Amino acid sequence: MINVKFGNIRSKRKSILLIDSDEIIHSMLKTRLTHAGYKVDCARSGDEARASLKKIVPDLILMDNNTPGADGFSLLKAVKESKALKKVPVFLLANGSEIETIERALNLGAINYIVKPVDPSVLMDKINKKFLKK
Repeated sequence: MINVKFGNIRSKRKSILLIDSDEIIHSMLKTRLTHAGYKVDCARSGDEARASLKKIVPDLILMDNNTPGADGFSLLKAVKESKALKKVPVFLLANGSEIETIERALNLGAINYIVKPVDPSVLMDKINKKFLKK
């Protein structure tokens, strides 16, 4: 379980926690998200993600399913069990498109499952649509 020690300091920009250890994907997504006007916090491992989530409550979590130090499912479960984080939407990025994996992610609380390689335009469209609903 992840316990948040500090409240979220929200700005007008929506914040996204990007959790991915792949340097190319990480860099590409961070650049695209930042240029689109989002505040982006980054983590490259499960430990970094847990540490970040103890300090911030992002508007969206975008996480890879295969992150060093924690698989995406265990991290997703911890987020959804946290009182402070359970309402934060999570997009799970993964290499496989097996129906069982997708169902597991959605059943654990992910609102979107995106198969890698990620098409940045499609991902940005999904993120923008999520924030326009609010």
